[in-house]
Amino acid sequence: MADPTAPIHRIPVVLLTGCLGSGKTTLLRALLRAPEAANSAVLVNELGAVGLDHHLLWGAADTTLVLENGCVCCSAQEDLAGALEALFWQRLQRKLPRFDRVVIETTGIAHPAGILDMLASRALVAERYAMALVLCTVDAVFGLQQAHEQPEFLAQVCAADALVLTKTDIADPVDLAALERLLRQRNPAALLRRSAGQAPVDGWVGLFEAGGRSSRSPLVHPAQPQPGALAHRSITSFAVRFGAAASRASLEATLARILQRHGARILRIKGIVKVAGDTRAWVVQAVRGRLSVLEPLGVGAPAQDAGFLVFITAGLPREDVLDGQVF
Repeated sequence: MADPTAPIHRIPVVLLTGCLGSGKTTLLRALLRAPEAANSAVLVNELGAVGLDHHLLWGAADTTLVLENGCVCCSAQEDLAGALEALFWQRLQRKLPRFDRVVIETTGIAHPAGILDMLASRALVAERYAMALVLCTVDAVFGLQQAHEQPEFLAQVCAADALVLTKTDIADPVDLAALERLLRQRNPAALLRRSAGQAPVDGWVGLFEAGGRSSRSPLVHPAQPQPGALAHRSITSFAVRFGAAASRASLEATLARILQRHGARILRIKGIVKVAGDTRAWVVQAVRGRLSVLEPLGVGAPAQDAGFLVFITAGLPREDVLDGQVF
């Protein structure tokens, strides 16, 4: 018979934050493929009517749930709590493979404070889960700009136990040094590491084994965001679905025109498309006016018909962005 006085083992939770396009999913894919991070359940919060990031994590985790069309710290917070409760019961009833931790990947506009408050105050969640780590990715190319333009940037940085500077291989050295000074000023207790190109795994996977939040970084609770589906600034999102495989040249040219016209007001473009003459699905990513090279999704990874693109913008309506553009 179980000892009723024995302490309850709480499942560690890793919260992954970072602004749009800062490399959260890239880092998470690398971490989840490390042996030390095996047996992880992943909750992916998506902004936009069509989910993408769980496709990019395909094959990297045994259990992936998607909370779509809303920021996890605002309209979808109840969904997040419900998802954590459902994960616990399904794990207990052996309806899911046993997992040793839960990783929550937030949207790029999420304020961590609301999520952390929910984890501490929701009865079943607080009883069965323990916050182990808040990990924040910081875009070395656009970080200084985001620090001045996006209030969630500093909220995410201040709440982090560990900061990963991404894209350091293409960042301006002077800007990179200034960004590092800013990060150390705002959160001197956080671990700070650089990442160039592919996300490094060494030195990070061990953090997944933590049983509770480190005492090295006091949690800073920024002002709570107001409720609402997209309460952070004037953020709009919409999806474009493809009826047939697209010409790669035409796709790149159309996206280049959109990015040139709207610049930094296009916060993010992401999607999966089929390219004419190729049986594979291709990932499309663009951040603040810069189009990433299309890259193939893993062989056998799921795709949705001819594909889709999700646009996340600073208040731009769909008709202004597309403006008659044909992919």
